[in-house]
Amino acid sequence: MLDAAIKLGIYKEANKCIIGIDEFPDKLLAAYDIVTSTGCFFPNHFPPAAFDRLIDCAKVGGIVIFSIIDYLITEENEGGFYEKIQEIRKSGRIEELEIFKFKKYEGVNIGKF
Repeated sequence: MLDAAIKLGIYKEANKCIIGIDEFPDKLLAAYDIVTSTGCFFPNHFPPAAFDRLIDCAKVGGIVIFSIIDYLITEENEGGFYEKIQEIRKSGRIEELEIFKFKKYEGVNIGKF
């Protein structure tokens, strides 16, 4: 999909890398006011260590938004996400502003199937 978007010329610049695996471009560090990630932190997708790189992309004072399925960040889960979240909280690298539980399709009229 990114290749198709690049061909359309709708982005000034596009960078492809697999976070946690590929070399991460230094020019992306502290480059963004807002960093968002949804549907990425899941077993066999982004590893827990990828949180660090995405946080590194935000400017000082920037906003970082992550979504993750709640059971993945419990002590009982063995995926390493709980430990990484605790490490980030203790490090002081970010200020936690809000955590909320997503309610799928609440108040949304999605029609009949």
